[in-house]
Amino acid sequence: MKYSLKTLLVVCCSFIVVQAYSQMGGIRGSVMDKDFEVPLTGVKVRISETGQEAETGDAGSYYLEQVPPGAYTLLFSKSGYTRFTKPEVVVMGGQLAEVEAALEGEYEEMDELVVRDIQLGGASEIGLLNLRMESSALMDSVGADLISQAGASDAAGALKLVSGTTVQDGKYAVVRGLPDRYVVSLLNGVRLPTADPDKRAVQLDQYPSSLIESVRVLKSFTPDQQGDASGGAVDVVLRGIPEKRVLKFSVGTKYNENYGGDEFLSYDTSENDYWGQREFEPAEDLAETIDGEQRNDRPIAQYPTTSYGVSQTDQPENYSWGIELGDRYDLDLFGEEVSVGGLAAFNYEQSATYYEGISDKYTLAPDNTYTNTGTISKEVDSEHVALTDMWDIKKGTYEINWSGAVGIGLEHELLKLNYLHVFTHNTEDTAIQSLDFRGRETYNPEYVDFVEPESSSDYLQDFSRYYAPYRRSESIVYAERDTESDQFGGELTLPVPDLNLGIIKFKRPVLDIKLSDSSSSLWKQKEMLDYFWYPGKATTEIAEGWEWDAGIPTDDILPGALENFVSGAAWLNPFTNSLGEVKAPPAVTEKWITDYAAFKSYIERHPELGLVFPQYAWYNGNVNVDGSNPQEITGVESNGTYVADSGIQLGNYQVIWQEVVEDSDQVAFNYKWDFENWTANKGFFKAGIFQDRVDRKYFQQTLSNISPDPSVSFDTGFKGTWDESLADLFAADSNTAVYSSFADIQYDGEQDLDAHYFMLDFPVFDFLTVRGGVRHEEFALKTFLEPDDYQYARTIKSGGGLGYLTSNETGYVEDADYSRVDNLPSIGFDLTPVEPITFRFNWAQTVAKQQFKEVVPIIQREYAGADAFYGNPDLVASPVDNLDLRLDYTPYPGGLISVSYFTKDITDPIQYYKGYDDYGNGYTFVTNYSSAWVDGYEFEIRQDLGRFFSPMEGMSVGANYTYITGEVDLGNGETSDVMEMPEYLYNLFCTYGIDFMDTKIGLFYTHQGDTLKTVKNDEGTPSPAIYALDYGALNFTISTKLTDHLKLSFKAKNLTDPDIQTVYRVDGLGDALHTSYTKGREYSVGVTASW
Repeated sequence: MKYSLKTLLVVCCSFIVVQAYSQMGGIRGSVMDKDFEVPLTGVKVRISETGQEAETGDAGSYYLEQVPPGAYTLLFSKSGYTRFTKPEVVVMGGQLAEVEAALEGEYEEMDELVVRDIQLGGASEIGLLNLRMESSALMDSVGADLISQAGASDAAGALKLVSGTTVQDGKYAVVRGLPDRYVVSLLNGVRLPTADPDKRAVQLDQYPSSLIESVRVLKSFTPDQQGDASGGAVDVVLRGIPEKRVLKFSVGTKYNENYGGDEFLSYDTSENDYWGQREFEPAEDLAETIDGEQRNDRPIAQYPTTSYGVSQTDQPENYSWGIELGDRYDLDLFGEEVSVGGLAAFNYEQSATYYEGISDKYTLAPDNTYTNTGTISKEVDSEHVALTDMWDIKKGTYEINWSGAVGIGLEHELLKLNYLHVFTHNTEDTAIQSLDFRGRETYNPEYVDFVEPESSSDYLQDFSRYYAPYRRSESIVYAERDTESDQFGGELTLPVPDLNLGIIKFKRPVLDIKLSDSSSSLWKQKEMLDYFWYPGKATTEIAEGWEWDAGIPTDDILPGALENFVSGAAWLNPFTNSLGEVKAPPAVTEKWITDYAAFKSYIERHPELGLVFPQYAWYNGNVNVDGSNPQEITGVESNGTYVADSGIQLGNYQVIWQEVVEDSDQVAFNYKWDFENWTANKGFFKAGIFQDRVDRKYFQQTLSNISPDPSVSFDTGFKGTWDESLADLFAADSNTAVYSSFADIQYDGEQDLDAHYFMLDFPVFDFLTVRGGVRHEEFALKTFLEPDDYQYARTIKSGGGLGYLTSNETGYVEDADYSRVDNLPSIGFDLTPVEPITFRFNWAQTVAKQQFKEVVPIIQREYAGADAFYGNPDLVASPVDNLDLRLDYTPYPGGLISVSYFTKDITDPIQYYKGYDDYGNGYTFVTNYSSAWVDGYEFEIRQDLGRFFSPMEGMSVGANYTYITGEVDLGNGETSDVMEMPEYLYNLFCTYGIDFMDTKIGLFYTHQGDTLKTVKNDEGTPSPAIYALDYGALNFTISTKLTDHLKLSFKAKNLTDPDIQTVYRVDGLGDALHTSYTKGREYSVGVTASW
C-alpha cells in the first residue's frame, strides 16, 4: 500500500504542476533609495487585491510568485520612508511582470532617524520568536546563532537551551518532564528510525550543530502532528539551500580535565580504521550431531578472537574537522525564472573520554533500612558466599563520529522541490573496569587481620573468607551506529482562481508532500568477565622451640594432650587454616583445659629452654584452634585465588554479539487552504494523511564458558594478585573455551501507523482566533520471537519468576500483538486583547505508545555489574489528556516575557521498577500502572539590554524556569513520582556582541532538579526508588574574526563540574548513594575559514 500511495501522490502532483506552469504568473523587481540611489533592504511589497507579500533582500530585490493573471495594485512601505503605490500592474499567465520602485526618505528637523536592519530567518532568534507567535501549536525554539554562542556541539546540547526541555542519557529529548515515550523527535519534520535496542527515539547527539538551522519544540498537540506527541514534538531543522555561495572549512581540538593519560582503559583487540569501522563477525551456534540430530545440549567449544578483559594504554587525542559548500543560481529555463541550489556538509570528530566513579547497590532490609550485603548469593564448594555490590568504576570511551548532508532544491513561482540525504556514523569503543573492594572493607574489615574472636559462632558467620570477598568485573562494549535518511519534499500552489464568498475570501490551496525512506543500524560486540578474589595464604613455620625433637621433656606432659595439639595445618586466622578449611574450634572441655594448663605450667617450670608461648592463630590468644603445632607467620604468598563469579545460566565470561536494524518508510500529504474573512485576518483549513511503516530486526548471539552439557566441568579458578591484569591471568591460567548458550532470543518487529486528520484555524474577531480538529490513528505493533532453542531461553513470565517460552500455533505466547484505534481531538484559541499581549489555550488528547524493547521478554544486560532488563509483552499504550495555557508579551522584536501552565492526565502510564530473579540477580522490569498526572509552570524572559541602557548595546539576557510536579498511582494507596520527570529546570544566558573584530561572547547556565529514574518495588526482595540528584553546568564561549575569512572560537564547558549522582530514596529513611561521577571541565579551540 505504501508504494502505491507514493506513486499516486507523485502522479497527481506532476499533473498539477504541468497545469500550474501554464496559468500562473509573477511579479519581480527592485527598490532603491531615491535620494542616495542605493538598494533598500527590508521594504515590504504587498499586492493590495490578494494580500500577498514579499520583502526586499540585500540587493533590494523582491519576488512575488504564484500570482493569477490580472491587474493589481502594489504597495511599497518601509519605516522612515514615504509609502509608494504602483497601480495597474498587469500579470500575464506564465510570465513575470517587472516593476521597479524608488522610495523617498521622511525627515523631521531636530530628529535623528536610526534605521535598524533586522534579518528574520530560521536561524535568528527574532525570526524564531515571530514563528512562535504565528504557530498554531505552542512552540519554543532555539536558532543556530544562540546554539553557536552557547557552545552546544550537537542537537542534544542545543535542546537544553529551550524552555522546559532537557535530555535523557545525554541524547534523548525530555519535554516538560516527559521522556522519549511522550516526545516525538523529528529531523526536518520526518520521524527517523532508531537502532537503539532500548527505545524508539532519535539520538540527538548524532547531529552536529554545524548542520542545524534551528531546534523547534512544539509543546501542544494539533492534529497535523503525530498522535504520541504528548509532551511535545522536537524538530531538528537542518540548514537549507544557502542564499549565496558558501565555502567553509573548520578544525578544532579539545581537552577534558578527566584525562586518563597512560592509564586510559582499552583492550588488546581494539583496532578501528580512521572511519571507525571493523568487520562484524559473530560466532555461530555449534553443537554435536548425534544420529543425524543436532544436540544443543552438547555444544562444541569455540575460541573466538577476543580480549577477555581490559588493558591500559595512552588516551587518544581529541580533534574534529568539517567542510561545507553550497550555492544558489537563478536560471532562465524555457522562459521561466527558476532558482536552483545545493548544499553539502561533512563533519568528522575523534574524541576520548575517561572517568572514574562509583556504583553501589542497595535493597531494603526487613526493618526498612538499606542493606548492601548478601544481595547476590553464590554456591562455591558447597559454601554459601555473600557478595556486596559496592563498585568503583573506571570507564574509557573512544568515539569516532562523522555525519553529513547533501541537499538540492528548486524554486519556481509555482513550485518548490527539495531532496535531502542525511547520514551519520557513530563508533563507541568502551572499556569498563568495576572493582568491589569497599564492600569487604566496609562490612568485613577484619578479613585479613589476625583477630581473636569473642565467640566462635559469630566469627565463623561474619568473618569467614566467604563473606564479602573482593570482586572484579571487566566489560568491553564495541558499537557502531549508522543512520541514513532520504527525504523528498514538494510544495505547490494549485492553479485555481481565488474563491470569493463575500465575507470569506479563499486563496489558492497549497499542497505539501513529503516522502522519506530511512534506516538505522547497530552492530555491537560485548565481552563480560566476572570474578571474586581471595587474598594469598599466609606462609608459616613451626614456632621455634615447638619442634617435638627439640628436647622437650615429654614425661611432664600428658601424651593425650600432645596428640590434640600436633595434627592439622597452620591457621591464617582464628577460623580459617591454610588448607582453606573452615572449622569450629574444639569444645572447651575439662580435659582440654587441663591439657592447656599443663602446657603453660611446663613453660613456666623450664625457663632454661627459652620457650615462648605463641601469639599467632591461637584461640583466645592461647591455644591453636584445632590443636596443631603452634605456627608463626613468615610471609604472605604473592598470589591469591580468583574464583568464578558465575550465574547459573550464562557463566562468568560471556561474549555477546548484537545487531539491530530498523527501516522506516513514511508518506505525508497535506492540503492547506488559506482564507481571509470579515476581520481581514488570515485563517486556514488543513487536512492530510500520514503513513509510517517500521520494520525492526534484532539478532543476538551469546557464548559463555558454561556449557549446557553437564558433563563439561566449570572450573575457571586461577592464581594471581589483585593488582595483576585480570585479562592476562584469565587467558594464561584458565580454560578460555566458550560455548553457545542456545538461550538467545532473536525477534522481528513490525509497527504500522496510518492516520488522517483535518483542522481549522478561524479568526472570529480581530482579537480572537479559534482552532480545532481531529486526528484519526490506527496503530499496530507486533513481535515475532525466534529463540535459538526455546528449551534454554529463559524469560520473565507474566505471573512473575523465571521460566521458559511457551509455544503456540502462531509462535509463542510471549509474542507481543497489540493494536488500537484512536480519534484524537484538539481545540484551542488565541486571544489578543492588545497588540503585544497574546493569551493561548489548547486542549488535546494524545496517546503514548510502548516500544520494541519494552514488549520483548528477553534478557538484555549492558555490561558486567549492570542489572538485566526484561520486557513485558502485555504492555498497553497510555492515553493522555493535555491542557496548555500561555500568556506572551512581546514589547519589541526579540523581546519576550511569557508565562505558561500545563497539565496532563495519563491513563495506564508505563514505568520501570527494580526486582530480583530466582538467583538473587537484580533486573529492571516494565509495567503499566493505573494512572498518573503531571502539572507544571513555565516562565521565560528575553531582553535586549541595549534598548534600556545604551552602554549595554549588543548585550542580551534570557532566563527560563520550569517547575514540574506529578504522581503515579502505584495501587494500594501508594504513589510515586513520574519517571524521568525533573522537579524543575532552568536556564540562564547572557550574550554580548562587540563590533570590534565581530566578537561574540556567551555565558550559559543550565540546571535540572531531582529526577526519578526507577520506581520502587515492594514485591519479592524490596528495592528502593532511584533518583538522579539535581546539578547545573556553566558554559562560556567567545568567538572573534581574525580576518575577513578567518574566525577563532574558544569554548569552556561544564565549568562548575558538578558531581552527577543518583541515590536510593525511601520516605523517612533519607538517601543512600547509588552512583557518582563527574564529566570534567572541557576546553576547546576551533578555527573556521570561510569564503
